[in-house]
Amino acid sequence: VQFSDSSTGIITEWSWDFGDGHVSSEQNPQHTYEIANTFTVSLTITGPGGSDTETREAYITVTHPSDVQKSDSAIPTRFALDQNFPNPFNPSTRIRYHVKNPCRVRLMVYNVNGQIVQTLVDSYQQAGIYETLFHFDHLPSGIYFYKIHMDDYNSIKKMVKVD
Repeated sequence: VQFSDSSTGIITEWSWDFGDGHVSSEQNPQHTYEIANTFTVSLTITGPGGSDTETREAYITVTHPSDVQKSDSAIPTRFALDQNFPNPFNPSTRIRYHVKNPCRVRLMVYNVNGQIVQTLVDSYQQAGIYETLFHFDHLPSGIYFYKIHMDDYNSIKKMVKVD
């Protein structure tokens, strides 16, 4: 995950706490989360006027980090979201997407009521073609939607889980 500080004024120190026991004193650090969990992130900045801390509760969600893999070495010429396969499926399905240039990628699964049931990806990724395996063991059969947001690109697809 690429973190960035947008504080203004004279800043002399940065203290990031990534919520997983790791910290950084860089202004704009990168951090790799090694386990699936939800993490609270905080940044304390220090300058001549004192210190200020901002904390974002449940800011980073990592789900099955080993399941997102770069599936092709080619650099895509466009952003794209492919149809999941297989579809219909039980109990898991693969979702493939194309990242044209480095950016933050958010891939979320919604139920028919528009509620987020799982965030599959929420991270800064380099250009490439990626694939993630979505495990559906904990959800009932039915219709679900998955949405991707990358730069100014958004796409939504429908998938069906059957028992």
